[in-house]
Amino acid sequence: MKTHIILLVACSASLLLLQNCNTKNTSSGSEKSAGIAENSTATVSADDIEFEWIQDPAEKAFEVQLPRGWKNDAYIYRVYDLTRNVATSLSPDGNTALFIGDPKMPAYSIPNDLSNQYGSIANQNPLFRYEEYKKADEYLENYVKNKFGKLTNFNITQKSTCPEYIKLIEDQFQENGMKADEITTSRIFFDYDMNGKKVHALLNCTVTLFNTIWMPGVNGISTTGNPASFNEMVFKIVSTVKHNPDWLANEERMRQQRLAKMQADHQRNMAEIHASGQRHQLRMQNMQAANDAHNNSWKQQQNSIDNNHGMFLNMIKEESTVATPTGQTFQVDNSHQKYYINKLDNSYIGTDQHTTKDDLRKLNPNIDPDNYEEAQIIR
Repeated sequence: MKTHIILLVACSASLLLLQNCNTKNTSSGSEKSAGIAENSTATVSADDIEFEWIQDPAEKAFEVQLPRGWKNDAYIYRVYDLTRNVATSLSPDGNTALFIGDPKMPAYSIPNDLSNQYGSIANQNPLFRYEEYKKADEYLENYVKNKFGKLTNFNITQKSTCPEYIKLIEDQFQENGMKADEITTSRIFFDYDMNGKKVHALLNCTVTLFNTIWMPGVNGISTTGNPASFNEMVFKIVSTVKHNPDWLANEERMRQQRLAKMQADHQRNMAEIHASGQRHQLRMQNMQAANDAHNNSWKQQQNSIDNNHGMFLNMIKEESTVATPTGQTFQVDNSHQKYYINKLDNSYIGTDQHTTKDDLRKLNPNIDPDNYEEAQIIR
């Protein structure tokens, strides 16, 4: 059973690299979300935008071109031997947000007798789950409702497909000597209200089936204008994703070592998965350090950003923005109710709502509560 799961996880890990590296854009910018005036924003062409290279700051795993002058972020999210590429970009006026990838979107394997019998082993990594196969239209609608359904006046306005994805994924599989069994696509437009403004969103989704493994991928736009106008830019961004060859080679070596450990000691593997939460915090700290200088130039625009799409991007990343009493802001994992920031190194501790600063020493006797200050969740 363990060997069966190891092979599935390894296959999923390699194929997810393909899912994150689609190459060219043939998308149509002509699709309009219902209820959006055609003159709500000028058509944005990727050819008219100047781009800059942004690299994952934590592992140097990949780089991607994002719009110059926008507030950009690119990073790799890791749980054990599975990773996700994520990139986001926020326009200078705070009215448009673009993203590719969801850090916590799993790959799936169709359940079988062995997975049902050994469910605790099968689901040991949250980025790899056993679930019945869903095509893109069903998967995306469930995803959108679960991810964004609590937004004020959320309403799905239009559904279609994005067949331009199919050849891209087929070509990527062919380059790696493989052939997908089925590729389905879906596109959903939805509206919601934010701080008195009507916001329009567009999400593109693919689901690729390979043997018993099926893998979803997602990207999209949220804007006070017309999201279809920005779709070409999103595909331009996706087309520029490049993985670091040295990282790929090292990842393969490390994956082989981790799989050997998994076979030898399941408990050790579970401990490493538990420790993966610390990797997210490291990602946050590296991102904060890498972007500090860039973020300082945004302070005058922070109010418009907060009031518009900061919340949307946090929902994609599954993060929260917190602020210290001095007004310093940090990005944190959104899995906790209260956060304490270390004043010395900007690391953080997430707790439940009842934990006080004095309780921190109970969590770890090496912690000095005087080095921490409580941060308020602002979005």
